[in-house]
Amino acid sequence: MRVFYELTHTACDREIMRCGHEFDVLHPTWDESGRPKPSNVRLVKGPEARYDIAIVGFERGLRMCPPGVPMIWKSMVDFGNWPAPSDGIMSRLAAWVALCQEGVDRFGLRNHKKALYIEPGIDSDVFFGWEGRIERVLTVGNLLAVRQEKGPQCLSQVAAKIPLSSVGVKNEGIPNVTPLPPAKSMEDLAAIYRSFRAYFNPCGVVCCALLEAMATGLPVVTMKPGNFISLMKHRENCLIAESIEEAVGFLQLLFKDPEVGKALGKNARESVKARFHPSRIADRWGKLMERTVS
Repeated sequence: MRVFYELTHTACDREIMRCGHEFDVLHPTWDESGRPKPSNVRLVKGPEARYDIAIVGFERGLRMCPPGVPMIWKSMVDFGNWPAPSDGIMSRLAAWVALCQEGVDRFGLRNHKKALYIEPGIDSDVFFGWEGRIERVLTVGNLLAVRQEKGPQCLSQVAAKIPLSSVGVKNEGIPNVTPLPPAKSMEDLAAIYRSFRAYFNPCGVVCCALLEAMATGLPVVTMKPGNFISLMKHRENCLIAESIEEAVGFLQLLFKDPEVGKALGKNARESVKARFHPSRIADRWGKLMERTVS
C-alpha cells in the first residue's frame, strides 16, 4: 500500500510507519536528531504517485490530497487552543483519529461514527534503564516558554525551589530553568532520561515526553492530568500534584528517598511498556488503513 502522509509529530509518526507500508511524506526535511527516518519513507513536496490512502493532520495536507483518495485525519495536538474539525472537513474523511479517548471527547466527537483514538507508540526497548545520577529534575519539550498549555509559569515557580533543567528546542527565557541543548539522537534522548533524578510535567497534558520518561523508569511528578487519566495512578506509577507547593513537596520527597522514586519508576515502566508498545500501535494503524481502503 502506498500512503500519502503529512508529517505532524515525528515521534508519533515514526511508530505509525512501523506498519510496513510505503509512505510518501509531505515535509521538506526529516530531523534525524529527533527520530531516525524509516527506510519505507520517501520525502515529497506534493503527490508524486498513485496513492491507496492519505493520512493528513493540517489544512495543507487536506488541500494536497489527490481527488478520490480516501483520507484519515490524525489529531496529534495537546490541550492548546485548537478548533474542532468543521463539518466540511469531517465529510471528506474516512476516519478522524485522536491519541486518546479524552482527545475525542475534547472535540465533542465521542459519538461521531468517524471518530476513534489510537494511542501513541513508545519504544520501551530504547527508553529504559533509569539511573538517576544527576541530582536535578528534568522537563522535555520544545518552545516551552511560549506554549502556555505546557505550563511555563508553573515550571518557573517549581524551578525556583528545585534544581530543574529543560531539554528541547528554544526553551530559553523561562526564569529559574536551566535550558539544555536538544538531544542529538533518539539514543541521546534516552540517555538524558536515564540520568536525571526525577521528571516534572508542569501541566495537565500527558505528552510523549512524559510517557518516554515513564518507560525509562524515571519517577514522575505531574500536575493533574487531563488526558490518559486511566493510566496515571497517584502514588502507584506517578505523583499527581494539585498545586505548585505540592509539586515541590513531591519532588523534594524523591530527592530525599530514592527508594520511593525507584518503586514509582518501576511501576511507571510496567504500565507504559505493554499499553504503548510500538508493534501494537502499528498494528492498529495498519488495520485501520486496510479497513479504509477495502
